[in-house]
Amino acid sequence: MTPKALRRESDARQRIIEAIIAARATSPVLKSRPQTERFLRQYFRDVPIEDLQGRSESVMARIALDHLALGTVRKKGEPKLRIFNPTESEHGYASKYTIIEIVNDDMPFLVDSVAGAITRQNLAIQITVHPVVRVARDARGRLTSILDRADDKGQLESYMRVVIDRESRPQHLRVLEQEILRVLADVRAAVRDWDAMRQRMTEARDSILTTAAPVD
Repeated sequence: MTPKALRRESDARQRIIEAIIAARATSPVLKSRPQTERFLRQYFRDVPIEDLQGRSESVMARIALDHLALGTVRKKGEPKLRIFNPTESEHGYASKYTIIEIVNDDMPFLVDSVAGAITRQNLAIQITVHPVVRVARDARGRLTSILDRADDKGQLESYMRVVIDRESRPQHLRVLEQEILRVLADVRAAVRDWDAMRQRMTEARDSILTTAAPVD
């Protein structure tokens, strides 16, 4: 894509984001309008333009703020997961797809790991949205504010939303939920051990470089 085309795409995305903000959706979590706007900008900042075009701005705002509400209270290390089939009466919009929403500590490997858990259940992924948002929480884990991404305070959190083939069978939804939770725990364990593993590898390398080998 040429630089000119990239600029056009960026401008088009920004116009849609401004329209989402102008929809004036309210949040039960964020009490001030500037906080709501800051969240919506971070949520939609990197969403592909094709996943934004042709959709209701007010519905997109509602979706994002409902996703935020899922993580209203969340302690570090605790994933929040919701799998549902949207209805007009309950969610304010309907969809022919099943929705997976996750709020988790930001860490590597999340998207690929969750995608693997879904495909192992023979379900196709239609859309994946994965904004990373900087938030502040109190000692009980309650969200208190949305911070600038570049801020050195608070913590980065992953807000993953995956649209998949519709699945209405309760048993299959429970299996999917358990599989995703298991994968999130595995990723957390791998990331937790990552630095220690790298340190041991560095020590082994240094030892090889500084210790005379018994063979050529």
